[in-house]
Amino acid sequence: MDTTTTARFQALFTGLDRAYGQYNNINLKREDGKLQGRSPATVFGPVTTDLYAQHLDGKSGLGIIPIRADNTCVFGAVDVDVYADLDHAAIAAGLVEKGLPLVPCRSKSGGCHLYLFTKVPVAASLMQARLKDIATLIGHPNAEIFPKQKRLGDDPKKAGSWINLP
Repeated sequence: MDTTTTARFQALFTGLDRAYGQYNNINLKREDGKLQGRSPATVFGPVTTDLYAQHLDGKSGLGIIPIRADNTCVFGAVDVDVYADLDHAAIAAGLVEKGLPLVPCRSKSGGCHLYLFTKVPVAASLMQARLKDIATLIGHPNAEIFPKQKRLGDDPKKAGSWINLP
């Protein structure tokens, strides 16, 4: 992937800089239609441009922890864990119809991640609240919300929950 695209992708999906998620999909399908892969792992170490480049090149999966060390974030997501008969185009059309500024992406497991991006960092608690409201508005009130944490503790050996990037 070219460096400009990688830099833009990294800027959109900037999160905690001391840990990230790794997940390698091997396309095993469960009964409910969810695709599974090898065991996911949280890796403690710097989140580098090379990790984003490898992800974009399809060499390895990358998960980012949206909440940053200062308890803010620049992106969040609603994780719609519906797999059978999920119509991604209908979801996208519904977002446009409702005037919601979310970007729908097919998740690695076949569901849908609805990403919300901000121009400036916002409190993780505010991002969570808005995404919960949106999830309810679009008919998925029990969807997972990322960031999952409102605050990170002071322990550098702990991290928040990560989400697989598109």
